[in-house]
Amino acid sequence: MEARVLDKQADGDVDIYWDFRRRLISAHFEPGLKLKPEELRLQYGCSASQLREILFRLSCDGLVEFQDNKGFKVPLASLELCNEAVEHRILIECEGARLSIEKGGLEWEAQLAAAHHKLAHVENKFKADQNSKELFDMWCECEWEFHETLISRCGSSLLIRKHRDIYDLHRMHMLAVSEGSGFRQDNIKEHLNILNAALDRDVEACQKGLANHLHKSG
Repeated sequence: MEARVLDKQADGDVDIYWDFRRRLISAHFEPGLKLKPEELRLQYGCSASQLREILFRLSCDGLVEFQDNKGFKVPLASLELCNEAVEHRILIECEGARLSIEKGGLEWEAQLAAAHHKLAHVENKFKADQNSKELFDMWCECEWEFHETLISRCGSSLLIRKHRDIYDLHRMHMLAVSEGSGFRQDNIKEHLNILNAALDRDVEACQKGLANHLHKSG
C-alpha cells in the first residue's frame, strides 16, 4: 500500500514538473519574478516541499535560478544566452534530422506530415489573432511537436534528451527577449520548407532550412 502511495506521489511530481516547465518556456512568468513554493503549491494542490524539489530540479535544467537565502526566481532575459542556445540547438537538431532522414520510414514521414499539418493550421489562425492566449499556448505546443517529431527517429535517446533541454532554454529566452509573442509570419513558410526537404530525404536542404529558421527565430 505504501509503495502505491509513493508511486502516485512520484507520478504527481512528474506531472507538476512538466506543467511548470511548460509554463516557464511559454512566457507564463515574467523574467526576474520570485517563485514562492508556498504560493505555487496552492495552484497544484501539493506540499511546499514538493514544489521546492521541483524548482531545484528546474534550476539544474537552467530554467530557474536559485540563490542561497534568496530562493528561486525566473531567469532574466539574456540575448547572449539566447544566441548561444540557438547555435547549440542548430548543431543538435541538424544532426537529429540527418539521422531521422536516414533511419525514418513511412510511419515517421506520416507523423512528421501530421505534426506539420497541425502546426500550420494553428499558425495560420495565430497570425490573424496574436492576442489570443489560447492560440499562443497551442502554437508553442505544436511548434515543439513538429521539431520533436523531426528528430524522433535519430536512434539516440541522449540526443533527444539534450535537444529537449536546449529547445526549452532557447524558447524561454527567445520569448523573453522578443517583442510580443515571438511569432513571425515567415515561420509558416520556413516550417514547410523543412518538412518538404525531410520528406524528399534531402539532408542538406533540411539542415539549411533548419539553420535559417532558427537563426531568424533567435
